[in-house]
Amino acid sequence: LRLDHNKLWTIPCDLGSALPQVTKLELQFNHLEAIPASLLELPYLRELNLSHNKLTDLPSLPHWSSSLTTLDLSHNNLSTLPGHPDACSLEVLNVSHNKLDVVPQCICSFLTLCTLDLSYNSIAVIPEEMGILRNLTTLNLNGLSCVKRAMAEGEVLTKRVDEGTELPRNIFLHTSG
Repeated sequence: LRLDHNKLWTIPCDLGSALPQVTKLELQFNHLEAIPASLLELPYLRELNLSHNKLTDLPSLPHWSSSLTTLDLSHNNLSTLPGHPDACSLEVLNVSHNKLDVVPQCICSFLTLCTLDLSYNSIAVIPEEMGILRNLTTLNLNGLSCVKRAMAEGEVLTKRVDEGTELPRNIFLHTSG
């Protein structure tokens, strides 16, 4: 369902119940500051694009849709992500160009994650816990201060991004400092 570029400011709370069979929802390039919890609970939703909005937070839910594999939250105003949603099957998460100053803890609970984009945030440290993401094959850290510091110190980024952070060996790391 394409609802992108529609200058939407809000989404009805019951939109999720009206669209139980939707598998892909494109809401990018609107003016959304919040979304209803029902969007993250759609049972068949596989792809959700909320990029280029004005989101400041996401609903705090114990469960996200177990079908959700791709979530694009780039170019928003997020400073954190909600707790540890259970039963989430995220494979691709893009939180680039937000206001994150730390890697949200919930990211380390997305064990199925293959691609993670943290670029162009204010993140200063890559947490040691990210080493648990054994399926992660692509990690974009462009524009992060910890990458600039590590590169200036001549650190080998494919093995260690910051003190004690061991990343999976098969990872393709995007860095431009």
